[in-house]
Amino acid sequence: MSGGGMGDGSDRTFTTKMCLDAAADSLAPIAGRRFGHAPNCTQASASTPGGFTFDSTCKRGERTITTHAVATGDFNSAYKVEVSTRVEPAREGRPGERQMTLTSKWLGACPPDMKPGDVSTSGMKYNLKDGPPPGMGGGRWRERGEGPGPGPGPGPEAK
Repeated sequence: MSGGGMGDGSDRTFTTKMCLDAAADSLAPIAGRRFGHAPNCTQASASTPGGFTFDSTCKRGERTITTHAVATGDFNSAYKVEVSTRVEPAREGRPGERQMTLTSKWLGACPPDMKPGDVSTSGMKYNLKDGPPPGMGGGRWRERGEGPGPGPGPGPEAK
């Protein structure tokens, strides 16, 4: 998967590789399979021709976070997710709106140095069953009851 464009004036791009089998794939939160209910949030998803949309509005203290995502592709060999997030009021020094595009594609069998559930990103490697290392946002994701892995993001580059 690749992601980029956080809407904060930088044009960050990153690549994450995932090794998935059927069990690990069920832990991956994207492709419309794993949207859990978060406290103080309303969520809705709908099928569209060639994909799905996902909308959520969450209240976090004084802030309201609104997200809209559109995912397209065949979800077996490739897909793309375009995400728009708005935070009101914005945090000081941070943009109120963010845009992000995630792309994912099947690369083939898992490489020898990865086992099912392994995720390699930003120089770190972890397994979806264990969750991400501290500082990668996994604690909040688990708090929302969405599963033990990283926050919502696209799935396989390597299966």
